[in-house]
Amino acid sequence: MPAPREPSPAMLPATLSLEQAAATSWQVVIGGAGPAGAAAALRFARRGLRVLLVDRGSMPRWKVCGCCLSLTALDELRQLEWVADDGHLLPEHALPLQRVRLSAAGHTAMIPLPGGAVVSREVLDHTLVSSAVRAGCHWLPDTQIVTADEDWTEHGAGHASVTVRHPSGSAGTQATLRAELVVIASGLGGHVRTTSAMEVRRSVDRHSRIGVGATLPAGSIDLPPGLLEMTISSDGYCGMIRLEDGRIDLAAAIDPRSLRGATTPEQATLRLLRTTQSDRAAAIAARLLSSSAEFQATPRLTHATEVATSPAGRILRAGDAAAYVEPFTGEGIGWALASGRILAETLLPALVVPGRSSPAAHAAAAARYRQAHLRHFRPLHGRCRLIALALRRPALVAAAIRATRFAPWAAQRLVPRLIGRGRAGVQPA
Repeated sequence: MPAPREPSPAMLPATLSLEQAAATSWQVVIGGAGPAGAAAALRFARRGLRVLLVDRGSMPRWKVCGCCLSLTALDELRQLEWVADDGHLLPEHALPLQRVRLSAAGHTAMIPLPGGAVVSREVLDHTLVSSAVRAGCHWLPDTQIVTADEDWTEHGAGHASVTVRHPSGSAGTQATLRAELVVIASGLGGHVRTTSAMEVRRSVDRHSRIGVGATLPAGSIDLPPGLLEMTISSDGYCGMIRLEDGRIDLAAAIDPRSLRGATTPEQATLRLLRTTQSDRAAAIAARLLSSSAEFQATPRLTHATEVATSPAGRILRAGDAAAYVEPFTGEGIGWALASGRILAETLLPALVVPGRSSPAAHAAAAARYRQAHLRHFRPLHGRCRLIALALRRPALVAAAIRATRFAPWAAQRLVPRLIGRGRAGVQPA
């Protein structure tokens, strides 16, 4: 049965106008109000900095996302000492994640996954941004960073400037903002033009899949709350989970070849489900045909972009804008929150300590952020790259599922290593 419906978050209004933002000297401007940008904004604002958070959309808003909070994500939220608008910690506000049903090549296994949670991005992002605003951060929605540059003087680069585009405003649709630090946290598709002096090194895995997502009506699929439905085929993999308001979140990683020609993201997802050799997946595909859901696609998922792209370290990247790997393990939100935390921890001394805000000190802080980011994420991303390669062989996954029937103790040890959780058990479906 569908979960009880929760009221949708109210629209979060801007705290200032575009003209007011342009007239203010900011210490931090953050472009992108997802988990990475909002978590960093919250930390900076709590230390009393002048922080502006902008986003090309409004709040609440939907995003292509699996909407699962791993144990890592929950731990990051606890480190934030973050509470929802009703005063409760998020684990109490969201639905618990209890099990995953994994299907591949006609074989299925039910794997208990206690300890995680499920929450829509409308609720998660809205409440994180609201928490940052309450802490003193300013919020400017429907505003996109178009270009970024460092302002150089004879003493070095003391500030950065960004050109932003806004759909309204008496001063026009564009304005220039100045800040000591600019953070680009605008996700996979948030490209920002920079000057020729800032070489953006970006590598995209040529074998990477494309993200596809949709939100389905509450009654479209028979899916109990707390059960993550995962199907794997040669075209990719697809996950579905019931959200706190009863809707079904669908997120898939699909081979780009499946989207060639006139094939739409919806058609590619249906093909993926039909080739899983699972009666349940085929039934879900049939139900999708009768739904009115709108599917959206993302750029290629697996990439790595230099986090410090400017000579003086005044322009940094965080979250998915810095690096991302195919999200089969459900760690994407946790990674974004961790990226925001690492950014704030390494940059705060250069912003709040008197006498340490010089260009040299700031460049050193940016270098520490680059090293800390690499040290934290290199092993995590490496593990997920290996998993992504294994998932390209559904027969291998099916063999692993069959093996769990004969050696559940092995799965209890292997599954936590794969997805960074506590001990798990396995049951045949």
